[in-house]
Amino acid sequence: MSWIKNIMLSFVAILSTLIIIDKLFYKDSNTIKRHVVLREAEPNISLDKYPHDLYMKDVDKNSLQQKKYRFSTNSDGYIIGPGETVDSSQNVDLIFFGGSTTELMFVDEDKRFPYLVSQILKKKSGEVHSLNGGNSGNNSMHSVINLIAKGLNKRPNFVLMMHNVNDLSGLLRTNSYWDTAKGRAIVQSTHVKNSFYEFIKNVKSLAFPNVYSHFVQVFGSPNLFSTDEWSGVEVVKVNTGEVSRSFRKSLKAFISVCRSWGINPVLMTQPNRLNSSDTLIRSMYNLSNLSPLFSYDEYVSMHEKFNYIIRDVGTEEGILVIDLDQHLSDKKEFLYDAVHLNTEGSVEAAKIISRQLIKSFPKLFY
Repeated sequence: MSWIKNIMLSFVAILSTLIIIDKLFYKDSNTIKRHVVLREAEPNISLDKYPHDLYMKDVDKNSLQQKKYRFSTNSDGYIIGPGETVDSSQNVDLIFFGGSTTELMFVDEDKRFPYLVSQILKKKSGEVHSLNGGNSGNNSMHSVINLIAKGLNKRPNFVLMMHNVNDLSGLLRTNSYWDTAKGRAIVQSTHVKNSFYEFIKNVKSLAFPNVYSHFVQVFGSPNLFSTDEWSGVEVVKVNTGEVSRSFRKSLKAFISVCRSWGINPVLMTQPNRLNSSDTLIRSMYNLSNLSPLFSYDEYVSMHEKFNYIIRDVGTEEGILVIDLDQHLSDKKEFLYDAVHLNTEGSVEAAKIISRQLIKSFPKLFY
């Protein structure tokens, strides 16, 4: 087996030589690379997502089954339904954007409402294609960026957007869509420390793009659910009036982009269990770093106000608003925590969305 030994020694020698050369000719630098982030689900994956014990600790166990949930995406980072092979060049009829409440990671893949809506509409009007652009942590500004970057080229008839709590939780902490938690920043900065380090990192990304994701799914990583991304952010009490105005402007930016490209924008209110009597949700909120600045009841009031702003902007702009809040909120059988629908809740949401689209656009869905 001496040939194996020789190969290993040669590899080590080459690697060592490259490191030495890099140190001699390329000094560490403080160069900063800046780029706008496309916050999306990882493209081209098909994995089983599992709510680990640390995640289950903060949910209503009567409303969420602790099992595997299939999670598949296409080459554009859109979540797709079972058996779908929607390629990146195919035009679609509906695109849904939002945060984790649209992503619906822990919902059966054939029951996630962005997919199920298309299946319901197919029975009414023939072939209908939809895509799910939801991504955990996204706010409405992220969705506007995603719409421009990877939604407009699909030429959809409709883009439906649901945001509230991610905008609210960020704006109440910093009053800004830009000055926020590092993982949610619109503009990311990367410090280029060493050219060889960057080279190795790029090789890893090109050669083994999905290894880490598969490793996490096989062996589990509870830390994914326990890390507080806001822990390093200095939280100061902000003016709630300014917070509301920022949210309103972001919603109008979404509508303006859609209209400029001949797309029907649709807003959706966010269903929730944020009420004074829900002791589970109250106890979860009281553990957050917002609780010293805003009481739980104040937070509940602001979430209600954001849903009101969604309705109000829809009226001002003359567009369809699907009021999921009105139909699904405070129903523990449909929501397993403050804002996340379970499988049963997603099915109900799909029925409501489909009915509203058919009612408002009878010529398109006949």
